[in-house]
Amino acid sequence: MKNNYFNFKQWKDKMLLTNEQGRYILLGKRDFLNLVNKRYDLLSKEILQTLKDRFFIYDIDEDVFIEKVANAYRDNKQYLFSATSLHIFVMTNACNMCCVYCQAQDSAQEKKGKMQEMTAKAAVDIALQSPNEYLTFEFQGGEPLLNF
Repeated sequence: MKNNYFNFKQWKDKMLLTNEQGRYILLGKRDFLNLVNKRYDLLSKEILQTLKDRFFIYDIDEDVFIEKVANAYRDNKQYLFSATSLHIFVMTNACNMCCVYCQAQDSAQEKKGKMQEMTAKAAVDIALQSPNEYLTFEFQGGEPLLNF
């Protein structure tokens, strides 16, 4: 067996592994070390099979590994061949709330930006030029309705 390329990061008491095929797995530290050190015989059959199914490891005698992962890789990157469908509009950074997690300015602050009507119309015109069949318009800000 052989390891496929993967990224990893500690997450709580486990190791999170991700690969270019868009797959992930959480492993205990002992299993992670066994994988990295290629001690496959110390991994359980279940973990070993999951690692194979998610393209983290493969059999050395598999000459066609790239053909196996090609579909997963292609599906994961399919968005690169489609037009933009999500269009985000920041209508204003003014807000009538004061949420601690938000980047917007609350109503007590003086300087507030507002999207001009001409800019809004141009932005919508550009978004409607997308050849994508389905479009999503997302309004962000502060509170977008303060600049209705």
